[in-house]
Amino acid sequence: MNWGDLGKTLLSLGLPSLGTALLGPLGGTAGKVIADALGVPATPAAVSAALSTDPEVQKKLAETEAEWARTTAAIANANAQQGQAINTTMQAELAAGVSWWHWRHLIGYVTMLWLLAPLPFVCFGMWLMISSGKADALTAIIAAMGTLVSWVAISAALNGYVATDTTKRTTAAAAGEPVTGILGGIIKALGGKR
Repeated sequence: MNWGDLGKTLLSLGLPSLGTALLGPLGGTAGKVIADALGVPATPAAVSAALSTDPEVQKKLAETEAEWARTTAAIANANAQQGQAINTTMQAELAAGVSWWHWRHLIGYVTMLWLLAPLPFVCFGMWLMISSGKADALTAIIAAMGTLVSWVAISAALNGYVATDTTKRTTAAAAGEPVTGILGGIIKALGGKR
């Protein structure tokens, strides 16, 4: 016998919360709760034996069923309230607006333009070097590629910083805490108040 088999038995006895719990991923936990309520070892065999021998088992199981149902309902209610609180916070943030420089707004477009702006000039320069037939054209192309890699790395770092700042602001707003930026961190490190 396993917890799933015991769950089917409890379902047939009219204990839907415990029976369903034994059939699901919480089977072992529910089994321990049932075993503790019955005062037997936390094994399916021990609980099954108590079902057939203990005259008080129906009363104990009914109480455990009611407690399990209350706990499950309280957890579901707490999760719903947490979801509603997050929803309210997100709606308040959207209503207040996001700073003009955040990555989904101006900074994303500016960074993209900053990244792409030199490409036509670099390509044109490479074309001039290659078409001129100079022997050092390959060296110049390699040097230009090194510059472009640095350019992309700086752009990615800037976008990463702004995205991290956005996450920090959202988390702080959800937790109801003040936002500490770079300047606030420096002031705090120097012993000042923000």
